[in-house]
Amino acid sequence: MTQPQTIKEALAPFYSPHGSYFQHIQNKRLSIEMTQWATTDKVLALFNKICKHYDSFETHPDRLVSICDSLNIKTIPALQDFMTYCNSSPIDLVGLFHWLFPKLTRRYFSTEMTYYDVDSFINTMIPGIIEKLPGPIGHTVDNKIITDMTYKLIPVDKFQYVIERCPSDRFKYIKDARDCDDFTRIVKGWLSEQGLGNLALGGVHANLYLKDKFIGAHSFLIGIIENPDKTKSIMFGDGNMDSKVWKLGDPPNMIVNSDRIKITKIMI
Repeated sequence: MTQPQTIKEALAPFYSPHGSYFQHIQNKRLSIEMTQWATTDKVLALFNKICKHYDSFETHPDRLVSICDSLNIKTIPALQDFMTYCNSSPIDLVGLFHWLFPKLTRRYFSTEMTYYDVDSFINTMIPGIIEKLPGPIGHTVDNKIITDMTYKLIPVDKFQYVIERCPSDRFKYIKDARDCDDFTRIVKGWLSEQGLGNLALGGVHANLYLKDKFIGAHSFLIGIIENPDKTKSIMFGDGNMDSKVWKLGDPPNMIVNSDRIKITKIMI
């Protein structure tokens, strides 16, 4: 009795026996084919979305095999049965994908700013970030880290959109294990996942004071904003609370019950 064809066997034409260079060619070929398959079937549309989420240009056949394995689909007849079931139902698999992996509309972010301009702008807007060290020599320390050579500015009317679009607020706050600094990193990681790691949105660490008494530390988001008149400004946001957005210069109690904030570190 003939055994059903496995998923890997069906994808055999997309494996190259001639090394990695030729495998990349096959990967690109499979990626193009999957874009076409996605127009014909709900399940294949989902598979295409998953693969393109990780690489828009190449899909190694092993990735498709592993997706099927995760669904316990090992053979072509099993895949066909699953496709028949999904296509005869109102299930929106791509809709589920978009909920799980929300993305930003890239065309909103077109204006760029260089490393040097970002450095100069932050120094001007937040002069205390260059801290003078104690002692007679007058040494200073720069408490910011700028990680990319070019950045994409955030239009003022898109700052809230970026924060709301990020699914970070779906996660439960857990003291120390998943708190303010972790939510800031979740937002940054989400941007990097979609190839927007150089969006001008970073993280801030700050000390909070009430009546000159230190009451704790906090981490939140900082964004470099492009205004309609092409001037630039700074806005802040909370990675765990979409509604909490404020401007540089707003009262400190916008964050927590404090009357003074000292920014101790910026990473963007």
